[in-house]
Amino acid sequence: MALSVEASELAEVFQWLTPEESAEVMSDPDKAFRVRDEVADVLAYLLRLAGACGVDVLQALAEKIERNEGRFPVPDKQQAGNGHSGQFMRRVVRMSTVELTKDTFEQAVTSDGIVLVDFWAEWCGPCKQFAPIYDKVSEANPDITFAKVDTEEQPELAGAFDIRSIPTLMIFRDGVMVYGQPGALPEAPLVDLIKQARALDMEEVRKQIAAHQNGGHEGADAQG
Repeated sequence: MALSVEASELAEVFQWLTPEESAEVMSDPDKAFRVRDEVADVLAYLLRLAGACGVDVLQALAEKIERNEGRFPVPDKQQAGNGHSGQFMRRVVRMSTVELTKDTFEQAVTSDGIVLVDFWAEWCGPCKQFAPIYDKVSEANPDITFAKVDTEEQPELAGAFDIRSIPTLMIFRDGVMVYGQPGALPEAPLVDLIKQARALDMEEVRKQIAAHQNGGHEGADAQG
């Protein structure tokens, strides 16, 4: 009951608003405070519900986005004049980025599809410069999970991946890490990396990994 009440209060504000009108609402400090407060309440209830029911939140979001791709296709320019579009609907059901912890990391990066992980820290200047680029590119790729790991709050993860410089970006595709390098990327190189990740033949990638591992074992046996 509490969840439906909180969600209804949000719907009163945003149900029929275009992105531009929503931005205007959020420019009012009092209204913005109310919205943030209600969103926090709704998210808290939803996370508790998901945990109690054993729901994979990321998977549920991905499935919802896929369904909405068919229900709310992106219109052409002639049809997009009212501001309501498939792109906006996808943004409504998608977080721009997801914070990962040691408890959620493995499940996130071993899932099907592409997962980007940005290792960062609050004190890191280049991290803060990269953050808006990362968020912007995430909005343009709603089928990809864009995740972040705060190295100060998650030192175990930073140590496990030997993170020595931040920001460090990693890309996983179908459970396989296909990229991992430090440095704050400009938008164009980041977009290009995502294109390359999409174009990968994962069957071939796995064959190459297996061949490399087998070759390493054979070499060790020969030396023995």
